[in-house]
Amino acid sequence: MPLAALAVTLSASRARADADAPPSEASLPRAVVVEGSAGIGAPLGYLGGALVLRPASPLAIHGGVGLGAQGPQLAAGARGLYAFAPRTAAGVGASWSTGALAMPEGRDGTWSPIQSQKRPPIWSWSRAHMINFELTLEHDARSVLIRPFLGLGYVLNGAEARLANCGNCPDARPTSARFVPYFGFAVAFGVL
Repeated sequence: MPLAALAVTLSASRARADADAPPSEASLPRAVVVEGSAGIGAPLGYLGGALVLRPASPLAIHGGVGLGAQGPQLAAGARGLYAFAPRTAAGVGASWSTGALAMPEGRDGTWSPIQSQKRPPIWSWSRAHMINFELTLEHDARSVLIRPFLGLGYVLNGAEARLANCGNCPDARPTSARFVPYFGFAVAFGVL
Protein backbone atom coordinates (compact mmCIF):
# COMPACT_ATOMS: atom_id res chain seq x y z
CA MET A 1 0.00 0.00 0.00
CA PRO A 2 2.74 2.57 0.80
CA LEU A 3 4.37 1.78 -2.57
CA ALA A 4 1.12 2.55 -4.41
CA ALA A 5 0.76 5.86 -2.52
CA LEU A 6 4.33 6.80 -3.48
CA ALA A 7 3.62 6.01 -7.17
CA VAL A 8 0.46 8.15 -7.12
CA THR A 9 2.31 11.02 -5.42
CA LEU A 10 5.20 10.90 -7.93
CA SER A 11 2.79 10.72 -10.84
CA ALA A 12 0.77 13.67 -9.56
CA SER A 13 3.88 15.80 -8.95
CA ARG A 14 5.16 15.06 -12.50
CA ALA A 15 1.78 16.03 -14.00
CA ARG A 16 1.77 19.23 -11.90
CA ALA A 17 5.33 20.05 -13.06
CA ASP A 18 4.29 19.50 -16.69
CA ALA A 19 1.27 21.76 -16.29
CA ASP A 20 3.39 24.49 -14.65
CA ALA A 21 6.12 24.34 -17.30
CA PRO A 22 6.15 27.10 -19.89
CA PRO A 23 4.89 25.96 -23.32
CA SER A 24 8.41 26.18 -24.76
CA GLU A 25 9.65 23.60 -22.22
CA ALA A 26 6.55 21.41 -22.39
CA SER A 27 6.95 20.72 -26.11
CA LEU A 28 10.57 20.97 -27.13
CA PRO A 29 10.69 20.17 -30.85
CA ARG A 30 12.89 17.29 -31.88
CA ALA A 31 15.31 18.23 -34.67
CA VAL A 32 15.65 14.73 -36.19
CA VAL A 33 12.95 12.06 -35.90
CA VAL A 34 12.70 8.48 -37.19
CA GLU A 35 9.09 7.63 -38.02
CA GLY A 36 7.35 4.32 -38.70
CA SER A 37 3.94 4.37 -40.38
CA ALA A 38 1.10 2.05 -41.30
CA GLY A 39 -1.67 3.05 -43.67
CA ILE A 40 -4.17 2.20 -46.38
CA GLY A 41 -3.39 3.92 -49.70
CA ALA A 42 -0.71 5.97 -47.89
CA PRO A 43 2.27 7.50 -49.75
CA LEU A 44 4.62 4.97 -48.07
CA GLY A 45 2.23 2.05 -48.60
CA TYR A 46 0.99 -0.35 -45.93
CA LEU A 47 4.20 -0.07 -43.86
CA GLY A 48 6.96 2.49 -44.14
CA GLY A 49 9.77 4.32 -42.44
CA ALA A 50 10.86 7.94 -42.81
CA LEU A 51 13.46 10.37 -41.56
CA VAL A 52 11.91 13.67 -40.46
CA LEU A 53 13.99 16.85 -40.18
CA ARG A 54 12.68 19.89 -38.32
CA PRO A 55 14.82 22.89 -39.29
CA ALA A 56 12.31 25.32 -37.73
CA SER A 57 9.63 24.75 -35.11
CA PRO A 58 6.51 24.76 -37.33
CA LEU A 59 8.14 22.90 -40.27
CA ALA A 60 8.79 19.17 -40.74
CA ILE A 61 10.56 17.88 -43.88
CA HIS A 62 10.35 14.12 -44.45
CA GLY A 63 11.52 11.40 -46.80
CA GLY A 64 11.14 7.65 -46.62
CA VAL A 65 10.54 4.24 -48.11
CA GLY A 66 7.75 1.74 -47.65
CA LEU A 67 5.99 -1.31 -48.99
CA GLY A 68 2.61 -1.10 -50.70
CA ALA A 69 0.39 -3.78 -52.25
CA GLN A 70 2.26 -3.56 -55.58
CA GLY A 71 5.81 -3.20 -54.22
CA PRO A 72 8.24 -0.57 -52.87
CA GLN A 73 7.16 3.05 -52.45
CA LEU A 74 9.17 6.27 -52.04
CA ALA A 75 7.92 9.59 -50.67
CA ALA A 76 9.26 13.04 -49.77
CA GLY A 77 7.49 16.15 -48.59
CA ALA A 78 6.88 18.77 -45.92
CA ARG A 79 4.32 19.53 -43.21
CA GLY A 80 3.49 22.76 -41.47
CA LEU A 81 2.42 22.34 -37.85
CA TYR A 82 0.37 24.62 -35.61
CA ALA A 83 0.59 23.91 -31.86
CA PHE A 84 -2.84 24.37 -30.30
CA ALA A 85 -1.94 22.71 -26.96
CA PRO A 86 1.38 22.31 -25.09
CA ARG A 87 2.29 18.98 -26.74
CA THR A 88 -0.26 18.70 -29.55
CA ALA A 89 -0.23 20.23 -33.03
CA ALA A 90 -2.40 20.12 -36.14
CA GLY A 91 -0.72 20.04 -39.50
CA VAL A 92 -1.16 20.35 -43.24
CA GLY A 93 1.30 18.83 -45.65
CA ALA A 94 2.13 18.03 -49.23
CA SER A 95 4.37 15.33 -50.64
CA TRP A 96 5.46 13.55 -53.79
CA SER A 97 5.42 9.76 -53.87
CA THR A 98 6.13 7.06 -56.41
CA GLY A 99 5.64 3.33 -56.77
CA ALA A 100 3.69 0.71 -58.66
CA LEU A 101 -0.07 1.22 -58.32
CA ALA A 102 -3.23 -0.71 -59.20
CA MET A 103 -6.72 0.44 -58.33
CA PRO A 104 -10.31 -0.34 -59.34
CA GLU A 105 -12.79 2.12 -60.79
CA GLY A 106 -16.45 1.92 -59.79
CA ARG A 107 -19.47 1.49 -62.08
CA ASP A 108 -20.27 5.22 -61.92
CA GLY A 109 -16.67 6.23 -62.64
CA THR A 110 -15.73 6.88 -59.03
CA TRP A 111 -13.06 5.06 -57.07
CA SER A 112 -14.04 3.12 -53.98
CA PRO A 113 -12.21 0.57 -51.84
CA ILE A 114 -15.52 -1.34 -51.58
CA GLN A 115 -16.68 -2.33 -55.03
CA SER A 116 -20.23 -3.31 -55.96
CA GLN A 117 -19.10 -4.93 -59.21
CA LYS A 118 -17.71 -8.45 -59.47
CA ARG A 119 -15.02 -7.41 -62.00
CA PRO A 120 -14.50 -3.65 -61.91
CA PRO A 121 -11.99 -2.11 -64.31
CA ILE A 122 -8.56 -2.16 -62.64
CA TRP A 123 -6.10 0.51 -63.71
CA SER A 124 -2.42 -0.23 -63.34
CA TRP A 125 0.73 1.94 -63.35
CA SER A 126 4.17 0.35 -63.39
CA ARG A 127 5.42 3.53 -61.71
CA ALA A 128 2.83 6.08 -60.61
CA HIS A 129 4.00 9.57 -59.62
CA MET A 130 1.64 11.19 -57.14
CA ILE A 131 1.15 14.51 -55.41
CA ASN A 132 -0.39 14.07 -51.95
CA PHE A 133 -2.17 16.51 -49.65
CA GLU A 134 -2.55 15.57 -46.00
CA LEU A 135 -4.14 16.62 -42.70
CA THR A 136 -2.53 15.39 -39.50
CA LEU A 137 -2.54 15.64 -35.72
CA GLU A 138 0.70 15.20 -33.84
CA HIS A 139 0.94 14.49 -30.11
CA ASP A 140 4.21 14.40 -28.19
CA ALA A 141 3.79 11.62 -25.63
CA ARG A 142 7.32 12.39 -24.34
CA SER A 143 8.94 9.10 -25.36
CA VAL A 144 7.26 8.99 -28.80
CA LEU A 145 5.39 11.23 -31.22
CA ILE A 146 1.99 9.86 -32.26
CA ARG A 147 0.57 11.06 -35.58
CA PRO A 148 -2.70 9.95 -37.21
CA PHE A 149 -3.14 11.29 -40.74
CA LEU A 150 -5.53 11.32 -43.69
CA GLY A 151 -5.16 12.67 -47.16
CA LEU A 152 -5.80 12.56 -50.87
CA GLY A 153 -3.29 11.68 -53.57
CA TYR A 154 -3.51 12.43 -57.28
CA VAL A 155 -1.71 10.39 -59.97
CA LEU A 156 0.26 12.89 -62.06
CA ASN A 157 1.07 10.47 -64.90
CA GLY A 158 -2.49 9.19 -65.34
CA ALA A 159 -2.08 8.79 -69.11
CA GLU A 160 0.40 5.95 -68.52
CA ALA A 161 -2.29 3.76 -66.89
CA ARG A 162 -3.24 0.45 -68.45
CA LEU A 163 -6.31 -1.69 -67.86
CA ALA A 164 -4.92 -4.65 -65.94
CA ASN A 165 -7.92 -6.96 -66.28
CA CYS A 166 -8.78 -6.44 -69.94
CA GLY A 167 -7.02 -8.40 -72.66
CA ASN A 168 -8.14 -6.47 -75.76
CA CYS A 169 -9.71 -3.20 -74.61
CA PRO A 170 -9.87 0.09 -76.48
CA ASP A 171 -7.33 2.73 -75.55
CA ALA A 172 -9.15 4.16 -72.53
CA ARG A 173 -7.85 6.37 -69.73
CA PRO A 174 -8.86 6.42 -66.07
CA THR A 175 -11.15 9.16 -64.81
CA SER A 176 -11.52 9.21 -61.04
CA ALA A 177 -9.10 6.32 -60.55
CA ARG A 178 -6.42 9.00 -60.53
CA PHE A 179 -7.53 10.13 -57.02
CA VAL A 180 -6.34 8.02 -54.08
CA PRO A 181 -7.80 8.71 -50.62
CA TYR A 182 -5.63 7.46 -47.77
CA PHE A 183 -5.30 7.32 -44.00
CA GLY A 184 -2.85 5.94 -41.50
CA PHE A 185 -1.00 6.19 -38.24
CA ALA A 186 2.64 7.00 -37.51
CA VAL A 187 4.82 6.63 -34.43
CA ALA A 188 8.11 8.51 -34.24
CA PHE A 189 11.15 8.51 -31.97
CA GLY A 190 13.39 11.55 -31.55
CA VAL A 191 17.00 10.95 -32.54
CA LEU A 192 18.36 14.47 -31.88
